[in-house]
Formats: sequence, structure tokens, C-alpha cells
Amino acid sequence: MSNPRIPNYQIDNRVTAFAPFENYNGTISGRYQGATYVVRHWGTDVLVYNMRANRIDGLAEDFISHTTSTLIGRLLRNLPRQAVDAYLDGAVLESNRKRLTRMVQA
Repeated sequence: MSNPRIPNYQIDNRVTAFAPFENYNGTISGRYQGATYVVRHWGTDVLVYNMRANRIDGLAEDFISHTTSTLIGRLLRNLPRQAVDAYLDGAVLESNRKRLTRMVQA
């Protein structure tokens, strides 16, 4: 069974619900891989969210395109705030923390 194809503006709702999806042109998808919810953009895992522990296990935080950066901001704003805050407080490099924090607040 394939994931529902959605317009990009519906990604926020799908991420908030941790629901599988694929955007119309197939460049962004969200799906389960075991106990994790993974969002991919252009074939790269940009988010790995551990559903059992309710935490971000992976986030594309290094140099990324403007389009991917916009997606990362949308993801961070639609994930549980406690998980985002914990990630920003511990798992992120200081050089990236300010940029990611601005994305959350946008």
C-alpha cells in the first residue's frame, strides 16, 4: 500500500500526527521504519524520530539548501516541543543551535 500523495502545505499536519505521506512530486516523504518515523527529502534522511523514546535521533543540521532548511523548520515546529527542546539543548552543535532555534520560532 502506498503513502497518500499530498501537497506540501499538508506536510505539517502529517508530521504532527506522525502519519505516512509522500508529496506530489515524490521528493519529500514520511514513513515508519521500525520504531522510528523518518522524513526524507531528495533521498536524504532529514529527520529520524524515535517513537518509543519520543526524541529526535537524527536531524539534517549541517549545510543544507534553502528548500531543505525550510522543510527542517516546518518539521521542528510540528514535532512535540519537549523533544525539540531536548534535541536543541543536547544533541546539536553550538554553531547550529542558534540557526535551528530561529527555525523553531519562525
